[in-house]
Amino acid sequence: LLKITGNNVKQLERLLTEYQHGNKVELLLSMGADVNHLDRLAQLLKSTGPSGALRGVLDDAAIVRLTDADVLTQMEMAQRLQAAGKVQGLDDWITFNSVKSLNELKDATIELKEAKRLVTTNPGEVVHLGMETRAPHYPGTTNPAHQFDLASTNSIGTTVRSIEITKITKLIKSANDKELKRAVRHASDKAATRHGIGIPVPGALEATIQMALDLTPSTGRTNVTRLADGTVNIVRPDTGAILRSTNIFDDFTNIIPSIQNVQFLDRINLIDNNGQALAIFEKTGTTWTKLP
Repeated sequence: LLKITGNNVKQLERLLTEYQHGNKVELLLSMGADVNHLDRLAQLLKSTGPSGALRGVLDDAAIVRLTDADVLTQMEMAQRLQAAGKVQGLDDWITFNSVKSLNELKDATIELKEAKRLVTTNPGEVVHLGMETRAPHYPGTTNPAHQFDLASTNSIGTTVRSIEITKITKLIKSANDKELKRAVRHASDKAATRHGIGIPVPGALEATIQMALDLTPSTGRTNVTRLADGTVNIVRPDTGAILRSTNIFDDFTNIIPSIQNVQFLDRINLIDNNGQALAIFEKTGTTWTKLP
């Protein structure tokens, strides 16, 4: 083990202390964990929890998944936000998501990226992670009800917004792509269900959707080019003249009111793979508009 750590005696001491035994560290390494990532994870869990994470609360496979470079980096980002008092519940997020497959766990880190975006755009609010662990029960049962992923509270602890997050894997070519509607319904149907059982999700309700546009040009009798801002140009192949231009995000504004149960939502955030906003839509009364 000392050789694996590059003769870093202090790191070895930390590993043996946090993981309790050299055999445990060797097992995790044999399962694919990186020794430096094991060290970073141990320090993170020591700071944030969950309590007893390396004492049996997390199984070996979960520990190895949490050492994935992308997952660990996003957790460390959330840890810094939590230390600054801008985020709470990283331990709950780890508890709920560590049992997932690695691909599912990576998708769950979208929630951490969204938490970072939210604390930036809503200063003075605190974003709560892992809200699934605090879901209410369906009346008369012990079954957890549908719950949004994140909640944001104001300075007196009142929930001012709840955010449900999903991801579209297919590249989007048009505002009419069914995947966009389906992603909105992922949130709106949850909101409708909670409303129906008499336990509405608190605060303004937001759907955040990670997506990407298909920027590959299409050729044919007319050519189609798509730009990162959502602009779609229909182009004559012989002259290059633009025959017509539309915008995917502008067009989607007009489609939103037709989505089932969308009346329960107040905002829709379309974000890219880095957690940056592509387009944000807000409801005023019954009218949806795209924010500038």
